Amino acid sequence: MPHTFVVSDHAFSFPIIPRTEPPTFYDRVIDGLPEIEKFVYCAFHQPIRITATMFESWLRILKRVPNSVLWLPSGIAEENIKKETIKILGSNGLSRVISAPNLDFNLHMQRAHRSCQCFLDNYIHNGVTNTMDFLWLGIPVITLPGDRMVQRVAGSLLTALNITETIAKSYNDYEDIAVKIAIDNEFREKIKQKLYDAHFNSPIFKSEVFVNHFEQLLLNITRPKYQFY
Repeated sequence: MPHTFVVSDHAFSFPIIPRTEPPTFYDRVIDGLPEIEKFVYCAFHQPIRITATMFESWLRILKRVPNSVLWLPSGIAEENIKKETIKILGSNGLSRVISAPNLDFNLHMQRAHRSCQCFLDNYIHNGVTNTMDFLWLGIPVITLPGDRMVQRVAGSLLTALNITETIAKSYNDYEDIAVKIAIDNEFREKIKQKLYDAHFNSPIFKSEVFVNHFEQLLLNITRPKYQFY
């Protein structure tokens, strides 16, 4: 495929305009986040896919950005979360790792649209549809590609969007980019503007473009190599 192997129908299933302003006090209250202004990292991955190495990386990001929180899905082993959080952030850090209740798709997307400021992709298994969801919402995504296909989805999408600045080369690089997104307003706004423009113009959000390209590939495969008529 000329752009990416991931297909999206978000323009039809969840039409929305990316936010350009940060979360408001009201947004935070209804989403169960701290009422005072903090940078909100999200990592809404299936709990079974989150490794200790990945979670420790997210905690190191929080340590370097004191005015931040990590928003996770519910269902992750609470005792393990507490243990690792205390080890890296101390007991005061427990309030900075926040569990989000399970919601249906539309409510979840509305919640993310309101309050998430950066999506932290997962290394061992990328977010896949999750990643596409957050890119569609105009939320910066940071990823660390691996060698397997499931570890290269976000990198494929970001490359297609020409947002290679948030594709990391190592865990250290991943953490540096995540910190920069939070503290460097100019860098963050640059990424958000790229996402805003892509929302309306990028072929990865146009399912009809994907279908046309895929159809042409199938025709090329099935068409006889030599035709004598």
